[in-house]
Parts: sequence; C-alpha cells; structure tokens
Amino acid sequence: MFDRITVDPRIMGGRACIRGMRIPVTVIVSQIAHGATFEEILQGYPDLERADIQQALEYAAWLAREDFTGAPAVTIEHDEQRALWSDLGTRWRIREQYFKAYPVCRWAQPAVEAVLDLQRMHRFQVDDIEEIAIDSFREAIALGSGRTIPTTTEDAQYSLPYAVAAVLAFERIGAQEVEAAALADPRVRRLLACMTLREDAEFSACFPAERWARATLRLNDGRLLRSEPSRARGNPENPLADGTLRAKYFDLATPVLGEARAMRIVRLVEALPHAGSVTPLLDELLRASV
Repeated sequence: MFDRITVDPRIMGGRACIRGMRIPVTVIVSQIAHGATFEEILQGYPDLERADIQQALEYAAWLAREDFTGAPAVTIEHDEQRALWSDLGTRWRIREQYFKAYPVCRWAQPAVEAVLDLQRMHRFQVDDIEEIAIDSFREAIALGSGRTIPTTTEDAQYSLPYAVAAVLAFERIGAQEVEAAALADPRVRRLLACMTLREDAEFSACFPAERWARATLRLNDGRLLRSEPSRARGNPENPLADGTLRAKYFDLATPVLGEARAMRIVRLVEALPHAGSVTPLLDELLRASV
C-alpha cells in the first residue's frame, strides 16, 4: 500500500521515513503544510522523487482517516504525576542550568575569565608575558596536573594550565583551540612552562558552591598585573548574554550544518513564543543533512 514508506528502529528512532533514508515523512508533510512546493522540496532533498512526496501526503491522510493517535502520555494524564508538569509554561528549568562559555572543564573557566579580564584591561601581547600565577580552589589546581603538556583534546579540555595558556595565545578558546594543531603551538608551550598554580584557602572553602580564581601576570617591562577574583560566566545568577550564546551556537553549528541551515534553526527558535507548534523546529533539527 505504501511501498515508499519504511519504518526501521535503527533509522531516526523508528519514525516513518522515505525509502529507508533519514528523511522522515513528517518533514515532508510539514514543509508542504508551510507552503513549500514539490520543486522546492526536491531541490532541498536531491535523493527524493516526486512519488515520494505524493506518497508521504497519502500516508498522512490515511493516518488521519484511521484516527491514528500516539500512545497515552502517562506522565501527563495521571494525576499523581501532576507535579512533573503543572508549572509548564511558567518555570523554565533550562534557565536554572549553567552554560559553559568555553569548551573546557567548568573548574578551569574562572582562571580563563581572570586572565581575559587582565588582557582586556591592559592590552598586553602574549610575547610580553614572563610569568603567570593562578590561584584557585584545590580541585581546580589539581586539574590536569598529571600531564603538564596535553597531547590530546581530552587532556586539553581537562587542563587548567592549557586553558589559560591557550586563551592568552589565541585570544579566544573555542573548538579549534583544543584540537591537536593548537596543542603544539610554541606560544602555548612557552606559557605552560612559565605558569605556576597555587591553592587559595578561601577559594577552596567556597567550593563546590562557588568556583573562584585569580591571575597574576609579570610582564617583561616589569609590570605586575593582578586580577580581581573571578568566577565562570553562564551560571543562573550570571548567565551568558544572548549574543554570547548565539555566537557560540554559530561557531559550533555552522561547520556541521552550514550557515543557511544554522540560521533557519535560529529563526525557528526565535519564533517559538508565537508559534502554535514546535513541529517545524523538530522537523528541521531531525532533517537529514544533504
């Protein structure tokens, strides 16, 4: 009856798809519902045929005619589960989580903020630095101490010294700055060699409720620069700015999705407060890359 519709638990979580490809029927139907023409869909999905689109519509119509519905949502329909969902639309738990500004361990991020504050304030160059001292809590100081010079991305992400050296050398620390090529950068190696880590008793007493660090830099012109105590951005009480989150998203998503699709997802997210359904966003997120 529907020879072009396939259901395979190994593909898209068992959603109905087109001919075994990672193109869900819902994506096609949703695009038609939002005004896309057959030609536009075929252009976006070169592996599709007109008959695929036609059968996707027929399949949706058949499901509606048969009064097809999903399984009952026990967590919503049972009164004893009311506490799980009674605050929907009023409490946004995602805002109660932390978002890391940088792709390194959370414990290393206060030290990164401390040296960035000094760099922004005093405008020195990486070659001006003679010595670096980082004061932080015990667990952060131990972070990466077993491997002075990281050799893998994972080592780098869990090394406080590397995070500090990398952000000073590259003036940023994103995905590229924890890849193998960056680990061997001579500027990073030099900074690692001139760095000292010290435990601060007051910072240790604040952990784990709070995470603090301070940086002291000696420059080759004799200046001694000392930061204020710093903590990581991105906690519920000091959230990342919308522009920072947006920039991080594009930095990570664009190389994988392409600029156009990354922007489409942003627009769909921005439209959610006034949208009648999250389906267009889910369809875009689950759509197979072409």
